[in-house]
Amino acid sequence: MKKYIIAVLAAILPAIFFATPAFACTGVYVGCDANDQGTSLVARSSDSGFLNHPVHVKVYGGADGEKLTKIVCDGGFTYEFPSNMLRFITTPSNESIDRCGFYATAINECGVSITATVTGYSSNDSLKFNSFVEDGLGEDIMDLIVGAQAHSAREGIEILAKIIDEHGSCEDNIIMISDQKECWYMEIIGGHQYCAVKAPNDCVACIGNEFAITTEYATCEDAICSPDLFELPKRNNFAVYNSDGKMNIFNTYVGENHHTDFSHLRTWGGHHYMAPSTAGTYSTNMYLPLFYKPDRKITLSDVAEIFRYRYEDTEFCPETNGRDDIRVIATEEQTKTHILQTYKNLPANKAVVNWFCPNSAEFGTFVPISNAEKVFDNSYTVNPFEHSLTEDSCATVMKELNTICAQNRKKLSKTVRDYWKSTEHYSQTMMPQILESGNIDEFCSGMQKWAYEDCKRLKSDVEWYLMGDTITWRKNVNLNTQEYSEKYYPDFVSSVDVALFAKLTGWNILENTIRSRNNGTPDPSIAGHKTQAEVGGSEGYIKIQKGDKTIELITSNGHDRSVGKIIENGQEKENIVYLDNNKVFTTIPFLNILTNGDYMKFTDFNTFDMSSYNPPINLFVGIAGFPIWGQILLIVGAIIVLVGVGILIGRKVKK
Repeated sequence: MKKYIIAVLAAILPAIFFATPAFACTGVYVGCDANDQGTSLVARSSDSGFLNHPVHVKVYGGADGEKLTKIVCDGGFTYEFPSNMLRFITTPSNESIDRCGFYATAINECGVSITATVTGYSSNDSLKFNSFVEDGLGEDIMDLIVGAQAHSAREGIEILAKIIDEHGSCEDNIIMISDQKECWYMEIIGGHQYCAVKAPNDCVACIGNEFAITTEYATCEDAICSPDLFELPKRNNFAVYNSDGKMNIFNTYVGENHHTDFSHLRTWGGHHYMAPSTAGTYSTNMYLPLFYKPDRKITLSDVAEIFRYRYEDTEFCPETNGRDDIRVIATEEQTKTHILQTYKNLPANKAVVNWFCPNSAEFGTFVPISNAEKVFDNSYTVNPFEHSLTEDSCATVMKELNTICAQNRKKLSKTVRDYWKSTEHYSQTMMPQILESGNIDEFCSGMQKWAYEDCKRLKSDVEWYLMGDTITWRKNVNLNTQEYSEKYYPDFVSSVDVALFAKLTGWNILENTIRSRNNGTPDPSIAGHKTQAEVGGSEGYIKIQKGDKTIELITSNGHDRSVGKIIENGQEKENIVYLDNNKVFTTIPFLNILTNGDYMKFTDFNTFDMSSYNPPINLFVGIAGFPIWGQILLIVGAIIVLVGVGILIGRKVKK
């Protein structure tokens, strides 16, 4: 029986991992004139299911990348790559090129980027005459094809269009391709039809699993359409016309009033976020234009927040209206998200940055991957399928953090998201300078390492925080759940590495040491300890200075979330200050002190060699509060006891 169950699971699990389509993705476009930096942004979340797909970074072509020759996709579509393929970087959700699956994005040495795809849906009536081709082009290989050979966005569209003309398509798909001059938006409709248009530079768009191209777009000067787009419906009598006698492309291929809340609410949600003045009041069949002008310049951070958006400022937020049937943008089913940013005035071979989140964006973070990058942190290149979804992978750890935080958004959401926004603000602010200076490998791989270590630390901090909200603790203080929550269980507050953020924001570090608590002098004999809980008579001390302001932080003991001191220009106040891995930590509001009131508006970032940065690793997690050596002894002792019990049982059975 056991062998039968294992055999069934072995058959089912690969199908779950590899055959799950990107059926519920959300796309975002921001034109260069609508962006505060003058860059274009094309972005997408891959929402494929609750399982932790093995996302990692891969390089193809060039001197350092894997070479592609011929690929046969699961559906039978076959493609042969040119021998002189371009160098490009992609982020696959699969274990090998042989599986040909879910790569989703590519950024190449010519400054071309592609995000593929957001799934659209044709009507059943139109599919009777425009049926899918089983072995036609699918989303699982589009980014490889374009990344390997497209020298411009338009050429990328033309390559895909030619394949559909010759081989057809096996899916309804929406693709965006960008270069330094322009961005193109393409809808592949049914098995043989398509329409692509050049996106206006002064507009934005949000696409939630629905087609949006109208006759106006399909007949404009900058459009590439299938030869039979208008003639096929006429010949087969399924064309739908407007009152002016013109064919309505949307109603013809998609259907009149074919919108669903599952998709249309996300399209409206993005519109409401970027241009509330024109979004209107939501209704299922309201008309929303594909492209529209935003109410303000849209930032890179805005796009990241769209992928974390749960309609918090509307009546549709699940956390405020109690409904669990509303499909938000920031769904737990996100398996990866990318924002592809293209700079207009840089050499093409370093003009594109993939701001990549290897799992759900809500409680995850976006790190930079440059199209010029050659060195990546191991946590982003390890193939989790080869290591059973190992925690050596940032994708795995970020999924765990997201899963924990989603259980209690009310108390966990704000400061976890605020922490990520603060680190993202640093990398986003520094990136233009890094691209010009040439320290791309050091900075990008350093930010990747920082994100990975922070994921582990935040996960540990959140776990310990949640341990405080238990029935046992409530009974100890004789309070009911609500009273306990209000008096003893405030919202979670994430912590920051004081020395790191002081250095980033231009402070001078005058002293940073572990010292004896008795006489305030450094104690070299305890410098190797991981936490001061192991050396009770010590304290962490750091003193920083900037202008006429001096700040000292002193820890009191090594216990997690213990009370320490912050002394600002001689004024002392209690605060959470603790020591971990020889580093002083305090809570995230401290960044307001470092930045004179608003840590989301850093103005004087300093850069340094991120590749040499050794991020904090939380080692507070113990067994019943034991230090690390105590944990090891307990584990070894438990193993000895178990082995002994096994031997005794074995002897009795033998008798």
